[in-house]
Amino acid sequence: MDKSFIIRTATNRDRDKITDLVKRTLPEFDYVYAPDTYESDLANIEANYTQKGGAFEVIETFDSDIIGTVALQPADADNNTCWLKRMYIDSNYRGLKLGDLLLKNVLQKAVKLHFKVVCLHTARSMSAAINLFKKYGFVIKEEGDDITMSKKLL
Repeated sequence: MDKSFIIRTATNRDRDKITDLVKRTLPEFDYVYAPDTYESDLANIEANYTQKGGAFEVIETFDSDIIGTVALQPADADNNTCWLKRMYIDSNYRGLKLGDLLLKNVLQKAVKLHFKVVCLHTARSMSAAINLFKKYGFVIKEEGDDITMSKKLL
């Protein structure tokens, strides 16, 4: 990994920087930041992700600017399946393969957390993300306005 970037576990102290990244990124894909509904999980990252047996990772510059995020949230009581969520890359840093770094890292984390299947929802308009997910073995399960994909882990 490029030494100017660090991937680490997020804490609630990162909430403001993460929220700023999400607020900047969503409008690029015609979505509106909704802190009371869709993005309410960001109010307490630790309680909604790490304390539930999942993960929330950030990628930051050497100067501690958070430029990307990705998360795993358990989907079932047995923790066999998780949802890949909150994958964002700051537009100024796209094209540097940071999505690859984040996805590879979070899939390794999913294996360590003993998940057997990773699922995700993404918008049809996010073709670059869909292609990245396919590259890492995700297959489309449902199509509509949004796409559901999944990947079995070893």
